[in-house]
Amino acid sequence: MNPNTMQANAASLPFDDFTSGPGSFSVPPATVATHYQAGSMLGGVRSAVLRNSVSPCGTSARLDIGSVSRLRLALDTQQYARLDVAYGIRPDGTVADLGLNLHEAGTDRIRAAISHLDDTSVNFNILIGTPAGWSSAGKNALEGQTDFLFSEFSGPAGQDFTHVRHIIFEFTVRGSLGLDSVEAG
Repeated sequence: MNPNTMQANAASLPFDDFTSGPGSFSVPPATVATHYQAGSMLGGVRSAVLRNSVSPCGTSARLDIGSVSRLRLALDTQQYARLDVAYGIRPDGTVADLGLNLHEAGTDRIRAAISHLDDTSVNFNILIGTPAGWSSAGKNALEGQTDFLFSEFSGPAGQDFTHVRHIIFEFTVRGSLGLDSVEAG
């Protein structure tokens, strides 16, 4: 069996299913916008930073959270954008400290459910901040379930996720993206 698709005997720890804390905003070309939503997601607050990087037709990038599509980033097919979805970051940019133990209940991975991609893949990175520093992992993800095993993370904090202060999910994509949920499992 492929270790990226195996599920250990662990409980699931939901971070966000994008049904709480609705928000919608558009970002003009060559612009960055940050919006915060409060709700039942991890830490009670999520930040969404959208960078409309390349827009050959001059089209705005649009992010909708909390709709039937959960999280939906709408782009033209030749448009590039980066979306950062963060937990544990306050509106003033400081760390709120989630105080989260990702190893609790035997979890060994972070899982995302990507429901839609216009392109064949999305560059997907995760950064986890702890008191010891940060760790990150990245891959080109396809539509469907994407797992990041804790053993795939590297950085000054290593893989000790017993005290997570913040988590940032980074998506660099060409064309539209749909995301249904993120969790530890």
